Amino acid sequence: VLGYLGLNRYYFEPREQEAQKQIFMAEMFFESDSLNKALYGDGNNMGFLEIIDAFGGTKTANLAKYYSGIAFLKQGEYQEAINYLKKYKSSDKVIASIAVGAMGDAHMELNETQKAADLYLKASKINPNELTTPLMLFKAGRTYEVMGNYAKAAELYEKIRKEFPNSTEGRTIE
Repeated sequence: VLGYLGLNRYYFEPREQEAQKQIFMAEMFFESDSLNKALYGDGNNMGFLEIIDAFGGTKTANLAKYYSGIAFLKQGEYQEAINYLKKYKSSDKVIASIAVGAMGDAHMELNETQKAADLYLKASKINPNELTTPLMLFKAGRTYEVMGNYAKAAELYEKIRKEFPNSTEGRTIE
């Protein structure tokens, strides 16, 4: 017990604090759409990928996986986006839903429509709410339209209309 407490206090906590300091600039680069700097750093500050390597096992490194996946998605590197988003684990259900939906976006861009539809449906069920659920159902519906499965698309659109009428998608679903 003392060993665990000592290890936690003198090893894990300082690593987590240092990782949080290091991720600050990468987040700033990400927010300003300097995605290469966010991913790889600028020579003075670490990027998300370096943070993942240097601080593996910390909550901050896990968050860097999410950011990396989204950055790769925005850059059109869809397989890399999928790889990092798969590694991301979250207790925050809203962000977890968005991460799964982003994997669906990457699969859609790779013309893997069935996989994209499955991921959108999975994302819609992670944390049913007025923000992410109708968005993911809408994306799934659009994907089924692309696949030619208009009955399934209509079913999802009807679900949005009935269950989420006050959402952005619900107000414009007709």
